Order: sequence, then C-alpha cells, then structure tokens
Amino acid sequence: HSVMATNQTGKIVGVRCAEVVSRNNWGKWALDIVVPRVAWIFDSKLGRVCTVIEILKQQLGYSIWALFNQFQCDKIFVAICLCSAKDSVAKGLGTELLKRSEALAREEGCYATSVMVTGLYAGKIFRRAQYDIVKEVFYADFKDENGELYLKDTRQHLSCLKAVKIL
Repeated sequence: HSVMATNQTGKIVGVRCAEVVSRNNWGKWALDIVVPRVAWIFDSKLGRVCTVIEILKQQLGYSIWALFNQFQCDKIFVAICLCSAKDSVAKGLGTELLKRSEALAREEGCYATSVMVTGLYAGKIFRRAQYDIVKEVFYADFKDENGELYLKDTRQHLSCLKAVKIL
C-alpha cells in the first residue's frame, strides 16, 4: 500500500510507505508489542533504537490499537514514511504522494490514517493536508531520567507529531 515516484530516468525520487492495519490482525499486534522488547537480544544498538522509539510513542500517546476503539472502526491506514529526494523538495511531490496513498487507503476501506511525523518538512505537508495534530513532543524536551537528550543531533527537525485524519 505504498506509492513511489520516479523521474524520467527511472530513479526513485519519492516514496510514501504505509500499511492497512485491521483491528483483528493479532500477528501485527504481537509484533508491535514483542519486537521492541526483544530487540536487545539481537543487537544492543537496535535495542536502544527500539527503546527510544517506544518511549517517544509513549510520550505521544501513539497507539494504533487505541485508535480502533477511539474511532470504532476496523481498518486504519498506518503511515511509515513520507520522503523525497533533495532535488524534489518544495515541488509538491510529498503532497502528491500523500494524496495518492490516501486514495489507496479509501479504496481499502480504511476509516482513518495515522502517522508519527518526525521531520520538519513532512510535518508541514501533513498540517497542510488537514491532519489533526493530536500531540507534539519537542526533541529539546525528549530526555532520559538523567536529563540527557535521547536524540542528540536532530538538525533542523524540532519535534515529533502524532497526527491523524479521518478519511
């Protein structure tokens, strides 16, 4: 359920990755719960990344499974990423990829779409597309119990957003 854009030479210049998640997809639910907790077994760096993502999700209150109850629906379109090549930025490619993926979600019978937006430019696209920004966590405030930043170099990216939209 992803969409991709290529240039005239066939080079990928943008992609929107997402999936349709059903309320009764217990395999997906189990993966969402288990993987972050066992990642340390396979690789300590992977484990740390998974832990930081889980802490960020907790601070945002980001849970696809809670949205099923909130919206009383059976299918939600869950976004994974929206990205485009540097030479395609500010040309409307991200907006077009978003529109096309939302159309796919509607065709699949999804009631809503949800995304955890981590970048400045994607945040602008989702805001313009009338996503409801449910919560925002600023990276400058995203610290561990010792006051250390979890994310030390976010460059121009200042926050992470929990965003949803009824389709």
